[in-house]
Amino acid sequence: MTDVLFMNEENSLESDSSLSEKNVSEFKSLRKSIQNGLDIFGKNRKARKAIQYDAAESILNSLNSRWDLGDEFIMPGRGPASIVTKGLNLVFKKLNGFITDLTRQTVGLASVAPGMHLISGKVLSSAETLGKKGEEIEASCKNLSEGMRISSESAGAALEKSGHIVGEISRARNLTSSSFDRMKAIDRDMAGLSSAIFNLEESSKNIGLIIDSISDISETTGLLSLNAFIEAGRAGKYGAGFGVIAQEIRQLSGKSGQAASEIKKTLMNISELIETTAVSVRHVKECVASGLEVSKDADSALCGVGIEHSGFHGQLESVLMSVNDQEKAVSAMLSGIAEIADAGRSGAIESRKLSDSADRIRTLAEKQLESAGSFILPQYRKVEAVVTEMASDPDIVSMTVNVNRKISEKILLYPYIELVYLTDGKGIQISANIFRDREKAESGLSSAGRNWSTREWFRRVKETNKAYISDVYRSAATDSYCMTVSVPVFRNGFLVGVLGADVNFENLLDI
Repeated sequence: MTDVLFMNEENSLESDSSLSEKNVSEFKSLRKSIQNGLDIFGKNRKARKAIQYDAAESILNSLNSRWDLGDEFIMPGRGPASIVTKGLNLVFKKLNGFITDLTRQTVGLASVAPGMHLISGKVLSSAETLGKKGEEIEASCKNLSEGMRISSESAGAALEKSGHIVGEISRARNLTSSSFDRMKAIDRDMAGLSSAIFNLEESSKNIGLIIDSISDISETTGLLSLNAFIEAGRAGKYGAGFGVIAQEIRQLSGKSGQAASEIKKTLMNISELIETTAVSVRHVKECVASGLEVSKDADSALCGVGIEHSGFHGQLESVLMSVNDQEKAVSAMLSGIAEIADAGRSGAIESRKLSDSADRIRTLAEKQLESAGSFILPQYRKVEAVVTEMASDPDIVSMTVNVNRKISEKILLYPYIELVYLTDGKGIQISANIFRDREKAESGLSSAGRNWSTREWFRRVKETNKAYISDVYRSAATDSYCMTVSVPVFRNGFLVGVLGADVNFENLLDI
C-alpha cells in the first residue's frame, strides 16, 4: 500500500511543472527514508505491541487519504518506528511550508491569469480594430490621394486656361489702346474736316451774296438798257445805233441774270449738300466722342479685369502649390497609415499569441491548484474551527427568523469568508445567500428554498456527521478561487442542518 501511495505522489510531483528538480529530489530522498522505515516497521510489526500497530495503521490511513499537513503523527515507545514517525512529522512540517508557499504563488498566478487573459483579449480586440480602422483609413487616404491628384490636375488645367485668359486680356487691352488711339486720330481729323466744312459753308454764303449782287446788277443793267432803248427810239435815226446797243445790253443783262439765277440755284444745292455734310460730320464727331468715352471705359474695365484676374491667377497658383503640398502630405500620411495598418495586423497576431499564452497560464495555474487540493493545510483547519463555532450559535441551531442577521454579523468577523448559507437536515436552504459584499446581498435573497441534497458538501457531512473541506475551485458567484467548508449543525445531539461557507483561497493563505 505504501509503495503505491508513494509512487502516486512521485508521479504527481514529477508532473507538476512548477516544482524545481531540487524540490523533487529532496522529496524523493525523504520518501525513501520514510519508506525504508515503514518497511522495517512492517517486517517487525508482529513483534511490536498492539498499540504501536494501531498507531501505524492510523498513520497509513492518514497517508492514504488527503494529507493533512497540520497533523502530527504519534508513535508510542522507542525504536525505528518512532524515529521514522518523527522523520515523517519533519517531512510534513517542511512540506507544509513548501506547499503553502507554492499554493500562495499559484493562487497569485491564477489570480493574475484571468486579468491577463481579459487584457490580452482587449488588446487583441483593439489590435484587430486598429488593423481594420487602419485599412479603412488607408483606403480613405488612397481615395483622398487620388482626389488630390485629380484636383491638382484640374487646378493645373485651370491655371493654364487662366494664363491664356491673362494673355487674351493683355491683347484685348492692346487692341483697345490701339483703337482708342485711332479714335483720337479720327476725332482730330473730324475736327479738321468740320472746320473745313464750316469754312466751305461760309464761302458758299459769300458766293451767294456775290451772286445776289450780280443779279441786282443784271436787273439794274436791264432797266438801264430798257430806258436807253426807249430814249434811242425817241431820238429817231440818230438813236438807232444806240438802240441796237441798248438792245444787246438788255439781252446780255437778261442772260447774266439768268446765269446768275442758275448759279444761285446750283449754289443753293451745294449749300444744302454742305449743310447735310456738316450735320453728318457733327453726328460722326459725336459718335467718335462717344466711341472715345466707350473705348476709355472699356480700357479702364479691361485694366480692372486684368488686375483682378492677375490676382485670381496668383491665387490659383497658390492653390495649385497648396494642392501639390497636400498631395505630398497625403502620400506621406498614406505611407504612415500603411505602416500603422501593418502594425495593427502584426499586433493582432501577437495579441492572439498572448491570449493563447494567457489561456495556457490560466489552465496550468488551475491544474496546480487542483494538485494542491490533495493536501489539507493548517489554515483549512482554522477555517473549519471558525465555521464550526458559527454553527453552534443558538440562532443558527434553532434556525429562527434571525438566522440571516446572525450570519451577516458573523461573516463580518472573518475577511476570508465570502459567502455563508444554511440548510436543514434534508438539504433545503433555510437562509439566504449571505455575501460579504453588500452589493450582492439582494441577489442572494432568492436562494432560500433550493435543494442541495445531492451536492457533495452537503452529502459528505450528512453521511459522516463531520466537517467537509472541498478542493479548490473557481467560484461562479465571486469569480475568485475558493474552497467550501461545510459543518454539521447539531440540536440535542441530532444533525438538523448543514452550514456551508465559501472561503476566498488567496485570503485564507494569509491567516
